[in-house]
Amino acid sequence: MKIQTKKQTIIARDVPSMQAIVVMFFAVLLLAACGDDNKNAGGTVEDGEVVAIVDKTISGVSQKGPFVNGSSVTVQELNGKTLAQTGLGFEGKIKNDLGEFSVKVNKLESQYALLKANGYYRNEVTGDKSKGLVTLYALTDLSNRDEVNVNLLTHLAYERSLYLATVDTLSVAKAKKQAEAEIFKSFGIEGNFAAAEDLNIFGADDQSAALLAVSILMQSDLSEGDFSERLADYAADIESDGIWNDAKTATEIADWASNRSLTGTLTAIRNNIAGWGLSADVPAFESYVNNFWWQNYGLGICDAKREGEVLKNQYPDITIWAVEPEHAAILSGGSIGTHGADARDGIIGNGNEGPNGSPPIVGVEQDIVPRIGIGVPAVGAGLVDDSHTDTAQIRRNLLQSPSVSLAQF
Repeated sequence: MKIQTKKQTIIARDVPSMQAIVVMFFAVLLLAACGDDNKNAGGTVEDGEVVAIVDKTISGVSQKGPFVNGSSVTVQELNGKTLAQTGLGFEGKIKNDLGEFSVKVNKLESQYALLKANGYYRNEVTGDKSKGLVTLYALTDLSNRDEVNVNLLTHLAYERSLYLATVDTLSVAKAKKQAEAEIFKSFGIEGNFAAAEDLNIFGADDQSAALLAVSILMQSDLSEGDFSERLADYAADIESDGIWNDAKTATEIADWASNRSLTGTLTAIRNNIAGWGLSADVPAFESYVNNFWWQNYGLGICDAKREGEVLKNQYPDITIWAVEPEHAAILSGGSIGTHGADARDGIIGNGNEGPNGSPPIVGVEQDIVPRIGIGVPAVGAGLVDDSHTDTAQIRRNLLQSPSVSLAQF
């Protein structure tokens, strides 16, 4: 599979976008304190014995967001030495709205296979079913597994994995592992994650959050056609060297992400996914999304230990009694201090005064804090405001406060 011919345009981001300039200006105060389906790979793979696969059912989930019921899934045989497609394949279908599938494989001469999912999917950004079809791929070794998930990471890693296995002669397993790590790195994500074909956007762990974040970032507000083109461009870009050189597209994604973050509309994406009713878990993708645009703008990452300095720099008129991330009450007016239980978990205050006569905690919705990447699920931030600012303004202040999120990404 050759997804698309690699573009020869080299784009350098010499001039930042207007949105980046605005956000960078906003961040100056923070920085002051924080300091083709038939592709023949052209070579041979390093792995040894070629193993036939006989009478095996391959199951898994296909997700961008989840592919919808009735979408197609095929398991296509790859040559055991060149990883070229042989033309033999077995077809199946997505059997429910979770994107689950199973495909009965009679016999493959090689353990290496390409899984291809094609259909409509649930769009995390809009919450709706896609208006166009999309195709995702996954390279797999069926000698040691019968469950294979197809997702955005398996798709983006496919071309790069083929290159590493057939040109650089890495084993297929090592090629896939390297390619997946390089893709995550291009989005500012590092971690000891499971193989891409084992990941699921509905998990509750960091690797699920990372996968979902990449899926959301690449989607942005694009149509299905533009989204598919973006995927093809990315895969072609990283194929030979594992480095994403398209600074223009990266910045476009960062601009989209920063706008979503600073206007509080990442919450809408979370609500979209939860509203599908397909899983009790929506992983904490927000921190990875925010970290991407923050790093793209060259703003670095604040140290949480400097939280007090950041707050004081941003709000010079406030009084800080104690900077304790577990209990700090935050807003641009009034005072900041430790407010005990009333400030935990984003619970709306009961109107009682805080210590030393501080104003009561008001107007914060119970589920805001855990949704924006504060880092510790059982801990939240209360909001203090003498004028009882409306909830929308409180949300904006909370999302824009570095002490709440940026230091924690």
